[in-house]
Amino acid sequence: HYEDKYKSRVKYWCSGYYWTSCESLKRTDSLITQSDKVSISDDPAQGVFTVTMRGLKTGDTGWYWCAVEIGGYGTPDDRASLYLTVTEDAGVPYVVNATVTGQIGGEVSVQCRYGHPYRSRQKQWCRSGDWSSCQKAGSPGTAGHGSVLITDHTAEGLFSVTVSGLRPEDQGWYWCDISDQQLPVYLKVTEATATAAPTSQQTSSAVHTAPPAPTDKDSGGEGCEKHNANSLTELALNVLGKMTVFLLFLTCSVIAIGKIWKNRTAKQDAL
Repeated sequence: HYEDKYKSRVKYWCSGYYWTSCESLKRTDSLITQSDKVSISDDPAQGVFTVTMRGLKTGDTGWYWCAVEIGGYGTPDDRASLYLTVTEDAGVPYVVNATVTGQIGGEVSVQCRYGHPYRSRQKQWCRSGDWSSCQKAGSPGTAGHGSVLITDHTAEGLFSVTVSGLRPEDQGWYWCDISDQQLPVYLKVTEATATAAPTSQQTSSAVHTAPPAPTDKDSGGEGCEKHNANSLTELALNVLGKMTVFLLFLTCSVIAIGKIWKNRTAKQDAL
């Protein structure tokens, strides 16, 4: 684990008791092939570079150095030493899967195994570079934003960690710490995948039915009859009124003509 100021620097893995004479085995700027016994990868976002050694033998036991190249005359590279022990004891602690992946809101499980000599040793789960985040086995709690449950199955030699309610910020490097041996685990958090909506044999609940046949009451039949009767009455009264006016006009006309005729006749007799 390194500081932010070293993100763009070259990292390397060095073997030897003395720093000044150690042998560089692999660098982050060197080519990597599948046949390499030693490989190195850098994760600047998490501030961690990882070294993997394959086909270990007891002769690989010894001192090694994690180093960051600083450069410049008289400026030593920044480094940290560790002692690697390679034994034939199958009880040496190891991680079942060094990389685990979970979706946002989901959970992941990490299994760290150990042999009989480690049954009574302390086990804890830590975020890389942050010792204050460590939680001991058998103590459920929270680390960061995710809910963490740690269980030590001593009879099976299994130290298990379950992290649930994953969030993007939970992604990063962690340790299975067994008797001060830090076993690195990378937790990757991905976006939740969309799931298809469940299908059903049932049809839509919105059922379209034909409206009921109208009744006399619903269609307003009674009102129509009343309306028609009133219309006929009004029509009859209207016709009757017009006929009355016409008869009065005719009567007055006949009377007037009679008077005119009578006066005319009287004048002719006088002549």
